[in-house]
Amino acid sequence: MSELERDALTGFKTRKAYYKDIAIIECDEEMCNQPVGIAFADVNGLKKINDNLGHEAGDELLAAIAKKIITIFQEAGCYRFGGDEFIILSFDKSETDFQNKLQKLSKLWTAECSASIGSVWLEHAKDIEKNLSVADEKMYVNKNHYYKNRF
Repeated sequence: MSELERDALTGFKTRKAYYKDIAIIECDEEMCNQPVGIAFADVNGLKKINDNLGHEAGDELLAAIAKKIITIFQEAGCYRFGGDEFIILSFDKSETDFQNKLQKLSKLWTAECSASIGSVWLEHAKDIEKNLSVADEKMYVNKNHYYKNRF
């Protein structure tokens, strides 16, 4: 994997690697027929941390979020999609297994270190990009809920 496909801060794959991986998955007969859970995560409060404590503190928050994600989703494809956005492609045996992992992850969040997450379960790993946008929309619902309850 090239250094353009690995994020130096988190160790996760990059957006470029994500697009490469989903192209491979969707073109492979066996892989595209596996079930997959898609999660889209956006770090909570990063702008405030960067503004008040500096970008080094923001980087520490991003790395801490990534560490929590990989603790639960060790076998998944984990990607840093943007500045504070992460994607998880988890090839679990069932939706219940995937949802259980998401619940375990949510229990790792603290007031200072959390992310809003939206997710989608697919019985077949097809149309991943289209379904990522559904997960993204769900994430924004959770993000709005997070900020509404904080203030």
